[in-house]
Amino acid sequence: ERYGFNRSTPPLYQNRNGKLIKCYDKQNPGDELVAKVYFNGAWMRDERLFIDILHKLNAQNSNILKVYLTFFTETKFCIIYEHAFYGSAAEYIHKNGHGSITEKICQGWAKNIYQAIDYLREINIAHRSICPQHVMLVKNPVNDQQIIAKLWGFRSAISLNSERTHIMQLQPCWMFSCNAMFNFQAPEVFHNECSSYYDAIDADIWSY
Repeated sequence: ERYGFNRSTPPLYQNRNGKLIKCYDKQNPGDELVAKVYFNGAWMRDERLFIDILHKLNAQNSNILKVYLTFFTETKFCIIYEHAFYGSAAEYIHKNGHGSITEKICQGWAKNIYQAIDYLREINIAHRSICPQHVMLVKNPVNDQQIIAKLWGFRSAISLNSERTHIMQLQPCWMFSCNAMFNFQAPEVFHNECSSYYDAIDADIWSY
């Protein structure tokens, strides 16, 4: 009941798997939030592991988008989280052109994402999908004329060396696939032999 949705506003994004809609916090109406709604059967991963990672990340690091709430209905799964006002780095560059981003801005964004990855290493989480599409751009809360970067896109993330999940840092290699996001994966992630392994933490650093 704390969060509300303006049903008259069209979705920011929608496809057959889900949609992204604006929402608001009734207790803090100044916060800019969105809700990602996954339709029934829209994902393949174990949602329990995904939700555990989101809860583990929740509000712990200022360089990762803040998650406010996750919940299920009979047909949907919803994540309410911080709104990336400027979209992803990929979208921003495509819209504004490379010339609009100075070296100083890039250095700031790189520092933001480095600090996010460093935090993930501390809590034994491997992101496994670091790419411009998952670098989200938001207003600096101290200076709303400045854009800062935050990491998102944790659907492929894994919590390592956990007694409950028993997921180890050495992960089985992936078969090569023509996916644009794979352009940002470390070379050792791919191998024709499924018996080969790669270090998931080191691969995140290569992607960065």
